[in-house]
Amino acid sequence: METIAYYRRSTTMQQHSIQMQRYKAFEKAAANHLIIDKELIDDAISARKTNIDEREQLKVLLSYIREGKVKNVLVYKRDRLARNVIQHIKLYRIFKKYNVNVFFTADDEQEMKYSANGEFYEIFVGYMVQLEGKQIHERIRAKNVAAFRSGNYKGPLPFGYDTFDNSIERNEQKLSLVKELYEMLYNGHTLNELADFAKSHSTERKWTPTYIRELLQNSTYKGIRIFKVPNAEPMIQEYKMLKIIDEEKWQVVYDILESTKKHKKAKEPLNLNYFLIGIVICKRCYNPLKGRKSKPIYHCTKSKTHLKKDDLESLVLQDTTEYISTIFTSDYNELISRYCKRHVVSIEKKISDNIKEIEKLKDMLFHAIESTLNVGEIDNTEIRNIYTEYRTKRNEIEHFTKEIYELEKQII
Repeated sequence: METIAYYRRSTTMQQHSIQMQRYKAFEKAAANHLIIDKELIDDAISARKTNIDEREQLKVLLSYIREGKVKNVLVYKRDRLARNVIQHIKLYRIFKKYNVNVFFTADDEQEMKYSANGEFYEIFVGYMVQLEGKQIHERIRAKNVAAFRSGNYKGPLPFGYDTFDNSIERNEQKLSLVKELYEMLYNGHTLNELADFAKSHSTERKWTPTYIRELLQNSTYKGIRIFKVPNAEPMIQEYKMLKIIDEEKWQVVYDILESTKKHKKAKEPLNLNYFLIGIVICKRCYNPLKGRKSKPIYHCTKSKTHLKKDDLESLVLQDTTEYISTIFTSDYNELISRYCKRHVVSIEKKISDNIKEIEKLKDMLFHAIESTLNVGEIDNTEIRNIYTEYRTKRNEIEHFTKEIYELEKQII
């Protein structure tokens, strides 16, 4: 395997994206006398929302590259690989490390060069691609908000509504079933009875009690739609043409469902001390393992692997104990001798520095006494301070000398 073509599109709504990318890849391959050995497709996956190690087919491509199986990669544009500058440069450096020829099949895309200037260009272009992705996201969001406010937003719709072209259509047959479910619950029937009834009238859904609960609590059936906006309050808009039940009855049904819902108690975080955090890493992706608050395990958020806290810490402690024991039994004397030699050198430097300081203090003391004789007045404070510092330095030298003597006795 030498040449791989990689295709990606963000949503299934891009009808001709993969087909167009494939056509351009084969066109580029023919122009460069290449044979495409394998095609990898990440379909309906956003590069803005996912990292490179979260896209299955891109991970396959990178594994082939690290195994030395790939010489050439054909891809439509840089934004098919990544829409984040950090992710883009990671890919660039992998391609560079394994000397992979990257062929961009779009006519207006500049080639990738492995040089200092080339990396600087990739950083610049990667940032522009990231900015473009953000702008596209903002435009789509603004378009959806406008459609939502005008009553034309299709978005995710519950059972009983279909989309046709740019409009929402009611499926009266399906909606009649939903109305019946509302009536049954309102009149005292259980969710299991509703599920049995729905199964006998429709096979388009898995009519479980959980699904029916979520369905009947959907505000779309009372003519109210909610548009969730990231980092902001949800938007609420009335859609009268979607209404099949009045507000009062919908609320009664909602409250009945809430009263029968089993609320799970939030687990209190365990008071756990993960002393290996920052030390142990995942052998699959080399990311540091983290400690879970609700369960005594070390886990990797990327590869989803985990290890029991007690098992891992016991193993590390055992290996560490054996290692330290080995050092003490085999190389202890040599290690102590090496430490003492280094410490003696350090202390000798301190003695040398103190001797220099003492010489300076002698000069200062001489000048202080001479100046007091010239003016006829003795400044006892200055002389006393100099002499005190002088004695301190002398005492330190005596202490250091004794310390060296003790250390040299342990040097082999």
